[in-house]
Amino acid sequence: MFILFSTFTFTLISFIFIFMLPLEFTARLKTCSLNVNGLQDETKRRNIFNFLRNQDCDIFLLQEVHAANLQECAKWTSEWEGQAFWSCGTSRARGVAILFKKNFNFNILYKNSDLEGRILSLCINIESTSIQLVRSEERRVGKECRSRW
Repeated sequence: MFILFSTFTFTLISFIFIFMLPLEFTARLKTCSLNVNGLQDETKRRNIFNFLRNQDCDIFLLQEVHAANLQECAKWTSEWEGQAFWSCGTSRARGVAILFKKNFNFNILYKNSDLEGRILSLCINIESTSIQLVRSEERRVGKECRSRW
């Protein structure tokens, strides 16, 4: 199994690590990590989704989506048109998501998430290769951050 890990620290640096994927596979797998700072506003959400659809990426790892509940996430998934997985926070904070382009072919093996909307983990299978996707958002403690790992 291979791991794609994306995390955000409050120094506004986003990291994506790909461990041990075959070179020819990573050349085809394109990811994007983005802090959207809330998707509550319909116009902003539409603009962000349109922006993402126009990117040359297969998988989008989002943070700070500010999704309050699963009904909201279901609505946003239908607006996205591709497959989307969410870990809800509140309408004003937290929330992470992993979105896939409409025609991206994969099988979901399992999904894990926390109850705070900070961690979302998917194990997917692409072309007989298992990949673990992890989107996490670090918790702010005072002026410093501490890892949830």
